[in-house]
Amino acid sequence: MMTYSTDESISQILELEFPLTKLRNTSNKTKNNQIRFHKETIEKKKSKRHGELTKLKPIELKNLLFRLKTIKTQDEMESLDAIRFYNQKEANADYIFWAKVPYWTIEEGIALLLGKNPHVVNWKSICRYQCASPFVRKYSNIRLIALRAYQVDILEEKITPRQLLNWAKHYGIEFSLNLEKEVNKFHSTTNSGVSSTEDNNSLKMLGGLAMVLVQSQKGKKFSKNDKPNKSAIYNEIEEILNNHELPTTGLKSSSFSKKLSQGLKLLLEE
Repeated sequence: MMTYSTDESISQILELEFPLTKLRNTSNKTKNNQIRFHKETIEKKKSKRHGELTKLKPIELKNLLFRLKTIKTQDEMESLDAIRFYNQKEANADYIFWAKVPYWTIEEGIALLLGKNPHVVNWKSICRYQCASPFVRKYSNIRLIALRAYQVDILEEKITPRQLLNWAKHYGIEFSLNLEKEVNKFHSTTNSGVSSTEDNNSLKMLGGLAMVLVQSQKGKKFSKNDKPNKSAIYNEIEEILNNHELPTTGLKSSSFSKKLSQGLKLLLEE
């Protein structure tokens, strides 16, 4: 790692704190006087600051220089980020269109949360900028949370706009109010894409199916400590579907268990 003498450190600090500004003389006398006054003011401030810096210890100068260089690097990265394709007008999301779509994929949802058009801005198109872009790092962080949520059945690969916005709110992920405004026009404010009544009826049917299995000849197999054995019921339903060559896509043990509990609770409340 390069080391600097005290004078070199002070010189670099002053250059970073007082960047050179190109001020050219003009034919306007008043303007030239203003330029000269500005230069003199800067020099006075630099001189005062130089005196303050000479009182610092070498390690303090080193730390200050490091912080200033870090800030400069971040500013440069943000300047470059601003001109890349994902920050251009063409990359902005059409909220009116996307709010009408019945479901989003996780990848589409992440882009929309950040105000971007998923057809333009997606992980494949931006991942190469991860080390040099504040925006892509933000995208990457949200993507990590979303993929982990999918792996433990909190999110599904195909998710309604309302469900995704609710999930983002729960985890403190900010998004445009305009996106939520458009989504509210086409999607229920409940957690699912159907009405609360329809959702409850479906859950009751699931709970009723569980009760039938518990009370059947194989009842002992589907009960545990006088309560429905949700794991056994799930396995039975999955086996029935497989035997009849019916799709089981989206049938996950943890999400099934949660819905089964909700259905049983609704039945018992009646």
